[in-house]
Amino acid sequence: MPAKDIAAVIDYLCAVAAHQPIYFLWRPFLPEPKDDMVAEVASAAGADFIITHNLRDFRPVSALGVTVITPSLFLKRIRRP
Repeated sequence: MPAKDIAAVIDYLCAVAAHQPIYFLWRPFLPEPKDDMVAEVASAAGADFIITHNLRDFRPVSALGVTVITPSLFLKRIRRP
């Protein structure tokens, strides 16, 4: 994918995103401290999914009601028949 197209997707995501304050501080919750921030935002925002290749480290997030899924499986789930 050309860099200009990637930049356009990122610009779009930033334009439609909503700022999400974090109220939960369960740290340490996951093995990597930076991953804790992702889990906190996903939970606070009521996200259905965290999409990552790092399933092992994010496994505990399921206790927060958030499904952890790989990008390819997510794309299969949203693909129209």
